[in-house]
Amino acid sequence: MGLNDIDLVALQGAHTFGRTKCQFTQQNCTARQDEGTLVNLDVVTPDVFDNKYYGNLMHGRAPLSSDQVMLSDPVAATTTAPIVRRFSDSQKDFFRNFAASMTKMGNIGPLTGKDGEIRKNCRRVNKKYY
Repeated sequence: MGLNDIDLVALQGAHTFGRTKCQFTQQNCTARQDEGTLVNLDVVTPDVFDNKYYGNLMHGRAPLSSDQVMLSDPVAATTTAPIVRRFSDSQKDFFRNFAASMTKMGNIGPLTGKDGEIRKNCRRVNKKYY
């Protein structure tokens, strides 16, 4: 039940909504912004869940380099770039795949016990008390 390229590109579409600190963006902060200033992940329609995020990618306007790499990486030309183009052209296709990919991801069970852990802080391994 692993995720494929379509799933990963569709799930990145969640960046059509939301914000990040400017310190994490490709452009970084302007002289009038501190590192904690929030910037929109979707520069065209930041408060609407739509496919404009993919159009932003097509025009090189993704704030996060991890998003833009879906087009700029040499391997992307044959893997993720065609999917980005498809979702940019069809909001209906994006919505359908986003819903299916969210469901698929939601069905992935967490590893627990000796196989893994659910972290209390995602940046740190939990302390073991035994």
